[in-house]
Amino acid sequence: MGKATNPNPKILLLRGEVAQSFKDISALKAAKIMAPDGVAQVGGGEQAGNYKWLVGDYAAEVVGDPAGQEYIESSVVDATVGVWKKIDQGVVDRLAPAYLKTVSDIMNSGEVSLLRFIDRSKHSGLKDGTNTDDMAPAINEAMSSEARRLTMTWGSLNVAGTVEIPAKKQLVGSGRGETFIKALPGFSDSWVVRLGTSADQVVTGSRLENMTVSCNGIGGLVGVYSNSINENAGLVHCAIRGVSKGLLINEANTGAGAGSPKNFIINGLEVFFDNADATSVGIDIVARYVQQMSAITVIGDFNSVVADAGIWIRSTSGLDMAGVHLE
Repeated sequence: MGKATNPNPKILLLRGEVAQSFKDISALKAAKIMAPDGVAQVGGGEQAGNYKWLVGDYAAEVVGDPAGQEYIESSVVDATVGVWKKIDQGVVDRLAPAYLKTVSDIMNSGEVSLLRFIDRSKHSGLKDGTNTDDMAPAINEAMSSEARRLTMTWGSLNVAGTVEIPAKKQLVGSGRGETFIKALPGFSDSWVVRLGTSADQVVTGSRLENMTVSCNGIGGLVGVYSNSINENAGLVHCAIRGVSKGLLINEANTGAGAGSPKNFIINGLEVFFDNADATSVGIDIVARYVQQMSAITVIGDFNSVVADAGIWIRSTSGLDMAGVHLE
């Protein structure tokens, strides 16, 4: 079969899988074309290593590298369409780990690992808790992608500003005791996580699941906030720790993005006061309707200081609540 010299590159080059394995360089050359920046690994031969698919005219580079030390021409398309380029051996340590979903997953709104959007050099530090860099920009970039459901394995995501989960997006961890979003000292905003953004008037489908949000003992900081949360949105199996205020849902806050919070779900939420004061509230809700609140735990470590309220619900005409525990 001859080369596909004149396909529509936009269609052709968006096919294929990211991070595939090939036994040798011949198999790589014969492979179907990957999405731009797709990563492949060649396991055997003198040219074994990691390669990235680059889109563009690299004919001159191929001619200037006859031994294929850096640039590898595909047998499927001409080098004027794209080329394989050898990359640093440290870029992928093993092929197609579970968190590396395909570009097609992102484009088709599938479940995608948050780690795809974070510099790989920081991955180990996230998992063992030693990373102190601000991860909020990377998380918010991921949230602005086409991916609908972003997942994170065990580890700690330190943030210096608010993480925003827009409508129809979910941020999902591995469990309350395994995946953390933690405010860094000197945190610059009013809340660690916001369900919705300042541009959202009605937030449906925005959810935080299987995670712990830590306010890190910063006075006055809110763990999770929304003023526009709506159907199929809320918190599922989450914890909020180190707070003076845990969860704040307040339609009275009519600033940017304000809507009418209603019909949301809070299921399996634990709130821990680690630095309570006289204005502390574990769960503070001002909303028209709450679809469901279940398996709720609010625990105070007050050190002789009486908090304002464990759970404070106002202006609500409909509420289904079950399984509430206060200490």
